[in-house]
Amino acid sequence: MLTLNSMKSDVHAPIAAVRCWVEGDRVCMELSDGRSTGFPIKRFPLLAGASAGDLAKVELRLQGRALRWEALDEDIWVEDVAFAEG
Repeated sequence: MLTLNSMKSDVHAPIAAVRCWVEGDRVCMELSDGRSTGFPIKRFPLLAGASAGDLAKVELRLQGRALRWEALDEDIWVEDVAFAEG
């Protein structure tokens, strides 16, 4: 029998990156839960048109919940791309 006391909360910690880097045509991330993932640079026009030097200057912001490229004025939420395919 399922009771309210036996149900687990659906609340979870936000997805965060602990490390981020660019490898070839992908932005790669190591997530706080140990998983690794990435997304294609071409998904974001500002990134797609950027130099390799500018792409390499990615920073983690907001406790790892956001990626920031200052020179490009581009911000991407980790949760929006953490499980992106393609």
